[in-house]
Amino acid sequence: MNINRRLRRALSAVLTLAAVLALGLPVLGMNAVDAITASLADKTPAFNAFTGTVIELRQNDEDPSRTYVMLENADEELVNFVLAGATYLPDGLAIEEGLMLTGYYDLRKPAVMIYPPQYEAVAFWVPGNEPPFVKVDIFDADWVSSDGLLKLVDYVPAEDVTDKTLMVFYDVSTRSIPSQTSPVSVVVLGEAATQAEPPEIPAAGTGVPLMVNGALVQEIPLTFAEDGAIIVPLYLVCQGLEVNLGWDGENQVALVADTYPVVIGTDGVIIEDRTYVTLDFFTGVMGLNAAEFADGQIQINE
Repeated sequence: MNINRRLRRALSAVLTLAAVLALGLPVLGMNAVDAITASLADKTPAFNAFTGTVIELRQNDEDPSRTYVMLENADEELVNFVLAGATYLPDGLAIEEGLMLTGYYDLRKPAVMIYPPQYEAVAFWVPGNEPPFVKVDIFDADWVSSDGLLKLVDYVPAEDVTDKTLMVFYDVSTRSIPSQTSPVSVVVLGEAATQAEPPEIPAAGTGVPLMVNGALVQEIPLTFAEDGAIIVPLYLVCQGLEVNLGWDGENQVALVADTYPVVIGTDGVIIEDRTYVTLDFFTGVMGLNAAEFADGQIQINE
């Protein structure tokens, strides 16, 4: 099942271009694609998933605590998953024949060289359930997944989850590489899968420090968009970044650093004559390193 490095790089380039097109990102030329491909070329995914219909359930004769779950996808490909005590199952899930199921497995672990392939399942999920998107992976210190395709923002775990496998549930993400999302919930997988506490975000109106590049710009009242995302006054962030903020009143468009437009009603809102944007604007559009609520602060860093 190993793929040599040259083939993996080629597949990475194809998948990267496909991701750019699927996400609706502008294709400015092969230099842009090459840059994205280069950033992902040395990424080695730690986990994979397979979705199919349960066609067979069989208990291990020698170890009753282990159950074989055979899945078949639309292409008639088969995978045999091992369901054991450490496998995460959503509350109330009863696996039975005919159920559509996604199994996640660790690519770093050796696989039994038989057909159909057999993997130890780290988790199962029923596709179509809410939230609609699930990612099983390990994340680095910047909360970027092992394959470089997803970054967590506004995530403050209640415990140290360094080097632990996380099952991230989310509903919306930025159209960027990596995509950025504020997770709905996170499960820490392992011997005893536990639900990680979501970050504690204060109520609207609570005064919080706005930090830009590690420096305090001003304490501001915490403000939320209609969908619950944190929004911040654009002029204060531009002040901290030391970039220009222009305004086209006729077209209702703000222009950051003479480069990044903010269309009112689409990319931002006006509150008391000030333009507000979500934190995703700074990472997904401007390409800054981080923009998140953490440690009781709004932190934006280049």
